[in-house]
Amino acid sequence: MPVVGTGIAASTTIFIVDGPLSESRAVTAGGGTSSLTVSALTSAHPANTYVYAQLTASVGPTDYFPVTSLEFSDKYDQLDDKGLRGSNVEVYNRVQGVVNSEISLGGDLYTDTIGYFLGGIFGATDFSGGTPNTHAFSVKNTTTGQPTAFVLYDFDVVNTRAFSGAKFSELQFKLDPSGLVTWSAKGMAMSSAVVTTPTASYSTVTASPAWQAVATIGGTSLMTVVSADFTIKRQLDIVQTLDGTQNPYAIFTGPCGVSGSMTIVMEDDTQLLNYLNASQPALDLTLTTGTGATQQYFQVHLTKCNYDSAVPKQTGKSYVELDVAFTGIANTTDATTAGTGYSPAKVTIKNSKATGSYQ
Repeated sequence: MPVVGTGIAASTTIFIVDGPLSESRAVTAGGGTSSLTVSALTSAHPANTYVYAQLTASVGPTDYFPVTSLEFSDKYDQLDDKGLRGSNVEVYNRVQGVVNSEISLGGDLYTDTIGYFLGGIFGATDFSGGTPNTHAFSVKNTTTGQPTAFVLYDFDVVNTRAFSGAKFSELQFKLDPSGLVTWSAKGMAMSSAVVTTPTASYSTVTASPAWQAVATIGGTSLMTVVSADFTIKRQLDIVQTLDGTQNPYAIFTGPCGVSGSMTIVMEDDTQLLNYLNASQPALDLTLTTGTGATQQYFQVHLTKCNYDSAVPKQTGKSYVELDVAFTGIANTTDATTAGTGYSPAKVTIKNSKATGSYQ
């Protein structure tokens, strides 16, 4: 079986992504070459069919994370044949067109598994070993600028489906002291393929309550932030080409932007003046639980936080609130060593995960 490149190692299982005809085979010879030996395939597949590989000893998900919502779906274009045939009808046939999948999911913040989504949307990660280890994420500005594509698995009660080549267009976090820190993500991938259902194994890290977060603006801890949210967004482009296959040639990730909002108890004019004077203060939202190797840590840092609006609100409460909408301005300080260049924000987590876990 010929493949593009020589990156598939020996002792590997390949997964051929071809819609309902998807299948997998162990590589028995040729690892590290552009010609692999596998047992006979069940179906014929066209040239340029998308293939991904995993080491046979560790086939399946690397990690598992609890979610509170999820939606995985294959999206096939439907092409109508409307060629006139002398009858008073509109559609004579419908032909299946190109395909990609769409992904939407969300849950509560766990400071170990959230790194996969941060790495998947930012693309660059700095690692620092310690007790615990530190992972800092920023925009990748090296080589192609593309984050690593992931394989996401979804058990739909009947089968486990693998969605390969997955990239993320949006990752949002919400912090409200009355509940847990929550996240939601959207993305796209190749069409799904049925794989063997694995045995799930979840980490023992607990969910993070939002009340443990501390807001710092302009270097000063601010006790009056009622709630906050921020969203990391990237444009995703599906590239379909004349390559003889229904799946995309590639899914490209575009420029990265960060925006959000805060509701603040208005005890003085400080935050309103940050808007009126275009001060662009630094913003930190930091959550820390415990100490030592089991410490849970999550921090969002914007060196230049531009206040897009700041509106005092009297909504029948006994105090006045200030609603602030903000945008992270790209700067070199928030760029990691791995990312280089500029980044609108840097997100840091601490956990026991090893280097290279998220990219």
